[in-house]
Amino acid sequence: MWRQILRVDVLITHGPPLGRFDVSNDHRLRCCDLLQEVQNRIRPRLHIFGHVHESYGTSYDGTTLYVNAANMNSKMNPHNPCIVIDVPHDKTKNAVVVKEKCLLSADEVIS
Repeated sequence: MWRQILRVDVLITHGPPLGRFDVSNDHRLRCCDLLQEVQNRIRPRLHIFGHVHESYGTSYDGTTLYVNAANMNSKMNPHNPCIVIDVPHDKTKNAVVVKEKCLLSADEVIS
């Protein structure tokens, strides 16, 4: 399935690749095939996903900025703040986190 994805600057998937914010309640919800495709072929500047609400955050592997943007907690209540990312038009520049945490409240984000 992942082989159908073309090379893109921004990749959005529901779940995380292996080892990138994939731990939920002490077990991994991972996709090894997705990790291999992202790192070896697709090589996006930004990969955004959610699904694992307990593993919110960002990391960078030198090519791709990985963002678990899950804003709900495991009880499906708004919990994590927005993550703001800049993806420059210049494709030689990396995607970067502008603000690690947005100051908007959960109610402001939802409205």
